[in-house]
Formats: sequence, C-alpha cells, structure tokens
Amino acid sequence: MAKINFKDFFLYTDIAKRQRVRCDIRREISNLLYSRMHGIEALNLALAIYRSDGEISVTDDELRLLRTAVERFGTPALIDAFSEQVHAVGDAPEADKPETVNLA
Repeated sequence: MAKINFKDFFLYTDIAKRQRVRCDIRREISNLLYSRMHGIEALNLALAIYRSDGEISVTDDELRLLRTAVERFGTPALIDAFSEQVHAVGDAPEADKPETVNLA
C-alpha cells in the first residue's frame, strides 16, 4: 500500500534537479490511465485519482498499474518524479530538498 498526492505533485524543471514545480496532475494521470491502459481496474483507478482531493492510498496492484502507465507513456520528468514520490515519504531533510516553485 502506498500513498500518493497527485494534487500536490512535484516535477523537476531540468535534469540537474535543482528546481521543481508543484503541480496538480490529477487530470493528466487520470487521462493517461483512461486513454492508454486497459481494463476496469484502470478505469476505477483513473476515476479515483480524478475525484481525489489530495493524498490517496493505492494498493500494490494499483501501484503496479500506475508505474506501468507512467513508465510507458510518461515523460522522463514524470517518471523520475513518480518514482521519487512513491519511494520517499518525507525522508530527506528540508536542506537536502531542491528549491520549489509554486504554480498557481
């Protein structure tokens, strides 16, 4: 079981990972699952993410489905960000985190 917040998601702005932006990617991830993946599980997960209002819990099977979709159809920046945010749940001290820019 993992928790992911697609409403408050961080993407790096360059490959050096010195700066990142905070984004709401619920619609984009939901559309990725809805249009590129197959099965009722993908539809249910897409709807759950789209309707979420912050952090959601996903099962191991849902996490595998998300990882497959992101790795096959996502940009390298999305793949990196997804991997980091699933594995690191606030492990790094604030001093070690890159600068964050808020997009409003």
